[in-house]
Amino acid sequence: MKNLILVAIITLVMAGCSKDDKVDSYNPYVGTEWTGVNNKVEVSLHFTKENGCCLKAGGLTLWYDYQIKNKIIYMQPEQYGGYNFKCTVSGNTMTVINEDTGKTTYILYKT
Repeated sequence: MKNLILVAIITLVMAGCSKDDKVDSYNPYVGTEWTGVNNKVEVSLHFTKENGCCLKAGGLTLWYDYQIKNKIIYMQPEQYGGYNFKCTVSGNTMTVINEDTGKTTYILYKT
């Protein structure tokens, strides 16, 4: 009887795990750079390591941690003052969306 209860608990726990939260193990972005212009300000995003990237916009430089989930890049600022971004990639074009407003902040192109 205890074994049946244990199997039932494990089944419930496994059913509660969402595949949507799976972090992708393959990372094609390390070493890539993406650039664009926003309101006449040059913007660049450089993926420097497995989970870190540098966003430069004009004279501003911000470091971000990121995770890739279901082919979407989620960026969180390492220091206070940055926005959380959600990035989608289609070919050589990256759309960077501000997660707080839901609005597209940057359109960047792979260089």
